[in-house]
Amino acid sequence: MPFWRRLLIVLRILVAIILIRTAWQFALYGHDLRIEPLRILIAIAFLIPGLALLWPWIFRLAIHPFISFIEAIYSPKQPLEKPLLNLSLPTYYINECRYEEALEEYQKILRYYPREAEAYEKAIWLEAEIFHRPRRAIRLVRRAKRYRVKLDSRIIKLAQSRR
Repeated sequence: MPFWRRLLIVLRILVAIILIRTAWQFALYGHDLRIEPLRILIAIAFLIPGLALLWPWIFRLAIHPFISFIEAIYSPKQPLEKPLLNLSLPTYYINECRYEEALEEYQKILRYYPREAEAYEKAIWLEAEIFHRPRRAIRLVRRAKRYRVKLDSRIIKLAQSRR
């Protein structure tokens, strides 16, 4: 940061402090128990520009706890080891008849969650019923058995009947 910029920041803070101090003095000092509206208006006239000059720092201080809270929720310190399990995207693709994309999503899920039965079942169904590739479906059945995933018997029969 250049020197003139730092000097400008220091001057801005000093002027703001002077304005706020003057507003304080007008509002509290030199009057007895009665309220003088003119002194209050003059104090407000000094207070508003003083706060406006300090606004970026006041705003940063006020918003910092909220920003920290949100960052702690949405961007944790350690990177996630694997993506969150989300079966709704491939289901949406199937509902939209976008079978290739659905199969890709199920394969991604199985890469990170090799014990997810629903992903195996839907991938086997897509391979056997939609794409007519029984060998790949049987390969998925074997992989599921290797991971000891309990599959629906109808899905296993579907994969084996398409040979």
